[in-house]
Amino acid sequence: MTGDTLYELLGVPTDATTDDIKSAYRRLSKTYHPDGGGTAPFFRQLQHAHETLIDAHLRTEYDRSLGISSTSPPPQQEENQSGYSDPQYSSKATSDRNSSQSAFVRFFQRWSRTIDKIADKHGTSNQSRLVIRAVAWVASGLVAYYLVTGFLRDGWFAVILLIIGIVLWRRYRAKKLRADAYRRAAYAEAARKQAAKDAANRQRAERAASAERERRQREQANRDRAASAERAKREREQANRDRAARYAEAERNRAEREAEAAEAQQDEARHAAESGDLAFILALSPTQFEYTMAALLRMLGMTDVERVGGRGDLGVDITARDPSGRTMVVQCKRYARTKKIGSPDIQKFIGMAHVHHKADIKLFVTTSEYTEDARALARHHDIQLMNGSDIENLARRQRESKT
Repeated sequence: MTGDTLYELLGVPTDATTDDIKSAYRRLSKTYHPDGGGTAPFFRQLQHAHETLIDAHLRTEYDRSLGISSTSPPPQQEENQSGYSDPQYSSKATSDRNSSQSAFVRFFQRWSRTIDKIADKHGTSNQSRLVIRAVAWVASGLVAYYLVTGFLRDGWFAVILLIIGIVLWRRYRAKKLRADAYRRAAYAEAARKQAAKDAANRQRAERAASAERERRQREQANRDRAASAERAKREREQANRDRAARYAEAERNRAEREAEAAEAQQDEARHAAESGDLAFILALSPTQFEYTMAALLRMLGMTDVERVGGRGDLGVDITARDPSGRTMVVQCKRYARTKKIGSPDIQKFIGMAHVHHKADIKLFVTTSEYTEDARALARHHDIQLMNGSDIENLARRQRESKT
């Protein structure tokens, strides 16, 4: 339960009567007393609110600090014997009648609050605080008993009590003055906070108005940017369509040229394969040599012949199937007659053909010769080798078979 003012703390309106304030205080004390599970600081706030609002003078000053008209009820006036109300007479009579009782009650309340403070400070639980209060009250009773019996037994003890009473009264008076100064400072602080809050509200309203103007400006700028971006987008889309049309036309032209070049290469490869002229084959490019070997394999009755050589060919230039359906991989090397295929080239082909392609037939073709180590390694791993002479003989047999 929280509140910005003492009225909100007690949960009463600003025009509440003294009885309403006392009733609200008693109800809240049952809930928020430290013995009932509440906290001591909040209970002290309730006590301060109660003491301030039931005092007509303090309540008037507090209402003035809040900027509201005083709503505290005037003190009740007693009627004298003549039947009319006299404020001076009533106030004096009430003061004379209740002075001793009020002093005792205030002393008892202050002593009770002192014991509560000691229990809250040194107690760690509700049970321990209850024990501390009980011990304090028993000790207080014993001290009061011995003081009274000592006063009755020895008359000089009254002097000591008088001195103690004067000291306590002076301390009480100083404490009351400090409390009044604290209340006045609290009222001034509340007024200062209210003024600061009003200034902050005005500044917040000004900032809100400025933010609203900036928001409208940003929205207008965003609309302008959106319109400009939309125009730029349409221009880019038109440029992209034009570029795509030009690219498609270029692709069609390139595809036609590649088709014509591929057809020319196929014709040249078939001519080279049919001729079997090794000198003519050596004049071909590596790619044309691969096409020539593919044409030769087709002439030998291989199916699904496909040239796959180039970047990332994984050690194989041609794939095909023999008439019985077994898979075949071919590696082609167009080298000069003086450059021989060594063991490292065969090793690379063995690894890719066996491990990666898992082919049934492995064929290594070159226009030159093989070293003895390369031939021995090929025989050990069932690699078929074909050199330039084999290419010429195979082409010659194909021509003879046709005639």
